[in-house]
Amino acid sequence: MPLLTLKLKFLVDENVRVELSEFFKTRGIDFELVPKSATDKEIASLSKSKKLVLVTNDNDFSGYKKTKIFAVVLLKLPQNNAELLISCFTKLLLRQKKLVGKLVVLTASKTEEHTLGEIAEIAI
Repeated sequence: MPLLTLKLKFLVDENVRVELSEFFKTRGIDFELVPKSATDKEIASLSKSKKLVLVTNDNDFSGYKKTKIFAVVLLKLPQNNAELLISCFTKLLLRQKKLVGKLVVLTASKTEEHTLGEIAEIAI
């Protein structure tokens, strides 16, 4: 059975470990990579226009409103632990929640869900 029955598509920021893209490829999950040197505004616009959920480590996207970006998964995980990243992301996918207009913050111990633009910035 596929991990994701909802047809989410992801936009993977260049600051995200390559193992997540490899995970998407092996599971047949649709994704695109953020173009090199794209600005935050360009990334948000791409996410919105193509209905892609941005996956990033960049805290700047926590303040975007849902009128400017489709959805954001903000990774607040140790950068040196690919296994933890894959494990946490798998749990998120298995929840099968609608992510449109949401900011989802993934940490090692929990997943927080907010409406985009609801909070100005996530603490580091």
